[in-house]
Amino acid sequence: MRGRYRRVGADDEAELEIRALYGLIRRRSVVKAFDWSWSGTEFLVKRGQQGVAHIDRDDVERFFRNTRVALRLTFHLTDVVKRLTARMRLTEWEWHTVIGLRDAFWTAMLTGAAWSLQAGLTGFLSHRLRLCAKPVLRVEPLFGSSVFKTNLTFTARIRAGLLLLAGLSMFGRILRVRGGIEGWVKLLTKPDKAEPQRT
Repeated sequence: MRGRYRRVGADDEAELEIRALYGLIRRRSVVKAFDWSWSGTEFLVKRGQQGVAHIDRDDVERFFRNTRVALRLTFHLTDVVKRLTARMRLTEWEWHTVIGLRDAFWTAMLTGAAWSLQAGLTGFLSHRLRLCAKPVLRVEPLFGSSVFKTNLTFTARIRAGLLLLAGLSMFGRILRVRGGIEGWVKLLTKPDKAEPQRT
């Protein structure tokens, strides 16, 4: 799995490529020219000329509610996720950011904040994944002009057999919860009405 995210000014571009079975299975998704903004009550995500997606408080609450339901419908779901991520190998992690403001003081402040963000996220991932390559982090201050550019590239690998075992393990854990199968069907088809049954 290889991903890339790039932001130049107000334009964003994201790309995700998934390959399996030595390239026999390949899936590539590219999202170009999307932008996001905050209107005060909701989060707006615009993708080219395809319209605007609205993410408000109800959407966020629905996401967390469905997450809690999924945890209740699966016996120790977090254990499956932790074991799977621990087997994942991160073979590439490169993050380059350019920050510039007309004021030198604020440029230095934002540069330090960007370093903290990149180093913090990299440290978090190092405790969850297996880092097989040295992370490349760069933050370049650009004094005298207003500019913001960031480019993140990563490559993660995991054996297909481990994904299959994780899927079988998760299915077995769902069976251990009374009403787990029915609850997951409701969760995937009608997320707003899915409720777990007592175990």
